[in-house]
Amino acid sequence: VKKMLAPIEYLSSVQKKFAENVSHELRTPLSIINMHGEILSEKIEKEEKNILEDKEKFLPSFKKGINTILEEVKTITNLIDDLLFEARIKYSEVETEEVELQRVREILEKVIENLSINKSLNVEILLTIKIKSSHKAKIKMNPLHLERIFNNLISNSLKFTESGNVEIVLEEYQKKFKKNLRLSVIDTGIGIKEKDLKRIGERFFRGENAEFETAGTGIGFAIVKDLVKDYGLDMSMESKEKMGTKVIIQNILI
Repeated sequence: VKKMLAPIEYLSSVQKKFAENVSHELRTPLSIINMHGEILSEKIEKEEKNILEDKEKFLPSFKKGINTILEEVKTITNLIDDLLFEARIKYSEVETEEVELQRVREILEKVIENLSINKSLNVEILLTIKIKSSHKAKIKMNPLHLERIFNNLISNSLKFTESGNVEIVLEEYQKKFKKNLRLSVIDTGIGIKEKDLKRIGERFFRGENAEFETAGTGIGFAIVKDLVKDYGLDMSMESKEKMGTKVIIQNILI
């Protein structure tokens, strides 16, 4: 009976945890959206005639409110996307594919192109690709998981880098007569306090110096850690506060 009930209890705990996480992280952005929506609604109702007559006075206020709403909607969307993705990789079977190195490169370039749209003008993205193997060489991995790793690491670096650069290096190297790939993401951002380094990757944990600096949930890096563990890869992180962070994922067999 215990064996039969175990899967049910497990799924119940998963659902409970998911509900707790969603309710915990959605309250703040939803309250902000609600507040700005009410302010805009009241202004439009009270000043409907004046808005048309005095655009210079009212338009900046409306634009600011609308931009805030859009940013918070984006935050919620990313959170839900992360939670659903995390649920899929943790509680469903992982299907791997043989991904050609050329496609790996294309996935990385696509991620960078998408993230470049919203990056700060003060931050430069540097991409270096050092792959010598034949285009027929492959890695065994789910391409969606690979894209998620690229996306989460690079977006994290961009998020916590106000000025300077984010450097991405995808390179091939030899280890014990086997060819491997290494991904490095190096930024000149706010860095991480030494006491917080060991906790990076815990769900909903954010470093002390980042907690009030930028929006985020901490789920993205937790997803990367889970994927790295599932595929038996090696990941390391070096960081100094106010000097930047370097994350390396390697031993990706070619």
